[in-house]
Amino acid sequence: MSQRMASLMDMTPEELNALAANHKKVYTMIDIGEATPMKERGRHIRTIMRLILFAVCFNAAVQHLNVVAHAIAYLLGVAAPILLGLFAAFILTIPINALEKHLIRPHGGRALKLQKKLQCPRSIALSIILIVAAIAFVSVAVIPNLVSSLHSMIVELPALLEQFKEASMSFNMQAPGSVEKIQK
Repeated sequence: MSQRMASLMDMTPEELNALAANHKKVYTMIDIGEATPMKERGRHIRTIMRLILFAVCFNAAVQHLNVVAHAIAYLLGVAAPILLGLFAAFILTIPINALEKHLIRPHGGRALKLQKKLQCPRSIALSIILIVAAIAFVSVAVIPNLVSSLHSMIVELPALLEQFKEASMSFNMQAPGSVEKIQK
């Protein structure tokens, strides 16, 4: 080992940092446990390499967009049941917690243990019944009215279009050239 390297090995970390800062040199042979300029440079190089890798992958994805779209569609097809189950669990959690806290409270006595065991299943069953009832109510009360409204709108649409056509023609007669001015 050279004399210079031996003298560097005997220095404290503070002295090495001061020496590196004074001479603006990078000492690759010395690990002083702190972020040296070489370690900072390595981090920057890794960051640049990640950006380049991202750019190459993004370019490949854009070049082969149909393959990426098919892969995403396949993954969504596989994940759809899982996402639907998570959504249902999220939706059911709200009424289940409310029912467990407020509506179904076990009473004292011998059956207290059994009532506590059945509290969660009863809340789940009641929540499912309430949600199915809400869906049935919407399908019975709201959807028929919506269908009849859409039907009447479709029936009246030709007459409304004729009225609009006549109104636009009368507007054009009252102010000739106004359509051309609007289009400009």
